[in-house]
Amino acid sequence: AATAAKPVPARMTWAIAAVAVIALAGCLALGWQVLRPGKTVQLQRSLIAPTPGTTFVGVHSAISSDGSKLVFVARKASGDQSLWVRPLNSLTAQELTGTTSATYPFWSPDSRFIAFFADSKLKKIEASGGAVITLCDAPNGRGGNWSRLGMILFAPQSIGGLYQVSEDGGTPAEVWTTDKESSDRFPWFLPDGKSFLFYLEDKALVTRVSKLSGDKVSGIDVMRIGEKAPKLLVQGDTSAVYAESGHLLYIREDNLLASKFDASSLKIEGPPVPVAEKVASDPGRQVGAFTVSQNAQLVYSADTTIDTSTLDWYDRTGKKLENLAPQGNYHSPRLSPNGDRVAFLLPTAQKAGTNIWVRDVKRGTQSRLSFTEDESNSQPVWSPDGKRIVYASNKGMVIKAATGLGAEELLADTLARDYPQDWSPDGSEIMFLRFSAAVAPHHFVYSLKDRKVRELIPAKFFETNGRFSPDGKWIVFQAADTGRGEIYVMPYPALDGKWQISVKGGVQPQWRRDGKEIFFVDFDGSIMSVEAKSFQPFTAGNPVPLFLSRIIAIRNSATEYDVSADGKRFLINSRIEDVKEIPLVLVNNWQAGLKK
Repeated sequence: AATAAKPVPARMTWAIAAVAVIALAGCLALGWQVLRPGKTVQLQRSLIAPTPGTTFVGVHSAISSDGSKLVFVARKASGDQSLWVRPLNSLTAQELTGTTSATYPFWSPDSRFIAFFADSKLKKIEASGGAVITLCDAPNGRGGNWSRLGMILFAPQSIGGLYQVSEDGGTPAEVWTTDKESSDRFPWFLPDGKSFLFYLEDKALVTRVSKLSGDKVSGIDVMRIGEKAPKLLVQGDTSAVYAESGHLLYIREDNLLASKFDASSLKIEGPPVPVAEKVASDPGRQVGAFTVSQNAQLVYSADTTIDTSTLDWYDRTGKKLENLAPQGNYHSPRLSPNGDRVAFLLPTAQKAGTNIWVRDVKRGTQSRLSFTEDESNSQPVWSPDGKRIVYASNKGMVIKAATGLGAEELLADTLARDYPQDWSPDGSEIMFLRFSAAVAPHHFVYSLKDRKVRELIPAKFFETNGRFSPDGKWIVFQAADTGRGEIYVMPYPALDGKWQISVKGGVQPQWRRDGKEIFFVDFDGSIMSVEAKSFQPFTAGNPVPLFLSRIIAIRNSATEYDVSADGKRFLINSRIEDVKEIPLVLVNNWQAGLKK
């Protein structure tokens, strides 16, 4: 059964209390005006505060179709996150038991159930709480929508097409895919229950925003179930939702826009009109932090710090030693072999892509390694001698001198969805992760000697974050064999054994430079340590928590920390400590603003 939220404590700040009162007053005012006959409801804005002791998580919220309740993902101080439901006429929210690690929730049309992704599955739960029901597999879910005809349309993973499954569960059927390497995500049913919107990101994408008439672009598409091809409606930075007022809502350059849309002819009928400014989004996943009901209510986040973090050094007790880099939108920090430099990702100026940067640890200077504005470069990995870096690009994996000088070397037979994980200690091989619609993401190896690709482990479950041991004779990785991430060790290249070293789940494994210790991240953000006692045969100690971190995206397929050679210092991509309890914005009768 669901657990009710605790009463607001006395230590709650006056500011947050005021926000809560404003939110309740706004909701009550809306109800009063709706019930008064002959009165026109005016546009109203109010704030929704998070439950004390928690923070809203990014883009993971959804308002019910009838506008009575809001479901959202909230993170506790421990780092654990789950679903919460708040009636919009109440000051308190209810945590839904059994929804740990939930993402991208969405409602049933009758506002009774909530569907969500967790543990590589698509699940549902009643909004009032109760048993969690698994509907089908979804290895890396990217949004869904529930039709009035009892079908759920969803993206089961980040690559590939859209599938539908009965609201009662079963075997999903593919509805549409651009091709096996493109990404179709965040679908939204139109009123007929057979037509739908979705965001299409093409593998051949050159730019997200077209500059020439012949450019191939990604954007918001529409089609009917059974049709052979969709049509592009509009270029936007995020997926779109349809409001029964006859509008598409989507984000472009941090502005929430509304375009008049005929759901019968599937045509846009007018230019976009601004609804709100500085609305948050996740540009890497093409989804906005906004949600609409079908009775003129809009909720959005203006939290511009969703992706903001810092690179901080910690010791083994969790004591913060120093800050390495100022606030930014960092991802995938990777220390050079001698620890004098760190490579990481930063978004481009327009947030249309990402580039690799290299920072000098002692001098505090940094420079770009890749130079694109509209493409995504990611997952930097150093060569054993520290002279080169391999990273993922829109063309495939490329190698470039760590100094930034010279041209990129594109590795033959690699694809746009290949992501480097580690470079073998002898410099001869690169382990990488391949995303494909055909099978779950899993590991491959690229030989720098014969320039060929081979599958490392046949795909059974979602695998990621593979690392070679310092002597090159073992690999550690995470896999979802049990329905959640666990850490495993295998001999290499024999691969004739497999040992699970985590107990209650884990992600992002790393070896200590001498091979005698393995680190990983627990689901609450704790940095864990496991002693590698022997290798003939392999034996390991029990996982021991070192300290609770503020690491970002602990369930991501990227690694957001690195470890010094001696295992005494941890460089962690940390959530900003002073960003707390940022409210959501509730807009009642949002269409009224379009007339101004």
